[in-house]
Amino acid sequence: MNAAAFFSIDYATARDRFREAVSRLRIPAESHVIAAKGPRGESLSIDVATIGPAQCRNVVILSSGLHGVEGFLGSAVQLAWLAKFESAAELSKPVKVVLVHALNPFGFAWLRRWNEKNVDLNRNFLADREFISSQEYRESLAAYERLFPFLNPAH
Repeated sequence: MNAAAFFSIDYATARDRFREAVSRLRIPAESHVIAAKGPRGESLSIDVATIGPAQCRNVVILSSGLHGVEGFLGSAVQLAWLAKFESAAELSKPVKVVLVHALNPFGFAWLRRWNEKNVDLNRNFLADREFISSQEYRESLAAYERLFPFLNPAH
């Protein structure tokens, strides 16, 4: 299997390929369109495919694209996994699998870490901010600050 074949050139292609793979396997899916548009005026959506029994204690959630530019890898992983099967019936019965394609479709489409409201979804989702005063958080923040130049290069 050529891993490069699962990478898409842009968000729209990745979304279409995900939808086609899910449709081919007859996996139930939902598409949640957001108000923002892509670079070519295209609709943006968070697509969700759910495999497995409705009532299930064991659930695996595989999401992609929380930081938009990471969507290319996450989408490729989802496509490669789906390509292993000929039908949804082959998928594991005692486990529900939820595939969330492009948690941040705006960031994915526009090649940005942030969403259409300039929010980093991985950093701004906690309402209770008391954790900020904890020693563990301060240590984690210091470690992140040391890695920041590597994770977010200027060029």
